[in-house]
Amino acid sequence: MKLKVRIVEVLERVVEVEGVSTAKEAAERVRADYKNGDIVLTTDDLSRIDFCSPADKEGVCPVCGCEIEYNYNEVESDGKGSGGTTPWFCPHCGATGKEGYDDVFDGHHYDVQYEDGTPVPGRGAY
Repeated sequence: MKLKVRIVEVLERVVEVEGVSTAKEAAERVRADYKNGDIVLTTDDLSRIDFCSPADKEGVCPVCGCEIEYNYNEVESDGKGSGGTTPWFCPHCGATGKEGYDDVFDGHHYDVQYEDGTPVPGRGAY
């Protein structure tokens, strides 16, 4: 029997965007610039790659990279006592979401949304 296994590598680069008023507009412009080849990884980016840690960082907004704030009054348990989610808000870009925990932080992949409530692509609920 042959099975295919998908391997995904994530490289990350933070760029500054001027002349936009929302995080969603900034993300759309960067996405378009990247697609057009205007933004590429350089050797400087490669020297900053952290191969030992996940793309998501606990306490850091996955949309803009700023420090997030938590609403501990809404912590949701998985019902098994082994993890759950904690809602967060980014005071910088207005994004919201939930950090997932399975005894430890496991990423920002729960309901991440732009300030206007639009889901961030690739960051939906599992």
